[in-house]
Amino acid sequence: MQKLFVDYAVQREPDRRRAKKIAEAFDENKLGSIIVSDRGDGTYHIIDGQHRWLAAKEAEHLYLHADVHTGLERAQEADMFLAKNRDSKKPSAFDEHKNGVAAGHSPYVEAEAVLKKHNLTAGSSSANQFGAITKAHALVKQFGPDVLDRALTVAENAWGRSRFTWEGVIIHGLGLIIGRHPELIDDKRMAQRLASTSTAEGMKGRITTAATGGGTRHDGTGGRATAAYWVMVTVWDTGLPKNSAKRIRKAEEIW
Repeated sequence: MQKLFVDYAVQREPDRRRAKKIAEAFDENKLGSIIVSDRGDGTYHIIDGQHRWLAAKEAEHLYLHADVHTGLERAQEADMFLAKNRDSKKPSAFDEHKNGVAAGHSPYVEAEAVLKKHNLTAGSSSANQFGAITKAHALVKQFGPDVLDRALTVAENAWGRSRFTWEGVIIHGLGLIIGRHPELIDDKRMAQRLASTSTAEGMKGRITTAATGGGTRHDGTGGRATAAYWVMVTVWDTGLPKNSAKRIRKAEEIW
């Protein structure tokens, strides 16, 4: 037990309440085997079963059955974690991202490189953390990492760094308009238009209002993406002559 540990660089943070609940009704016959990786230095990283391990410690149970894997690289440990948890309790988006990066998989690696370029980490939304990690993955999958990079740059140039700057609906909307019209959109002009239109918080509200029809319909994921795109189109088109080749929406179109 003393040689077991959890490498939180690739593993999810524990749910202490869950571990306590297991400990309160502790039954060693129901624990099964945990999965560990022999790190070769006398320690064993827990790939699967950390809550059972924590519960056993709290119940002062000294032994656990374990399936021990030797010679694993960190990427292989991360792969095993993803495979195991996709078959049981789905890991959070952040845990999936963290392990996807460690395993060297796309789009996680590409999204992580873009976040690092912008001095952002995946986590709860803040000035320096990007909370909408699934939106980052979606943009990288659909358009490639350059579009995510451009979207983050435009947002920061428009509003600076705040948790609202990195709102998922905003970055997704920017990514969609840039990804669909990569040659047409001038990033500098787009940032200026956004800054003069509203604050980042206001832009989020505008998109939400558009997605729900002013609160008259359900705000689904598809509806938010469509709304975010068309709000960005309106922002871009405003100020351009109706016959301008730079306009995205034709003058007679209504959305």
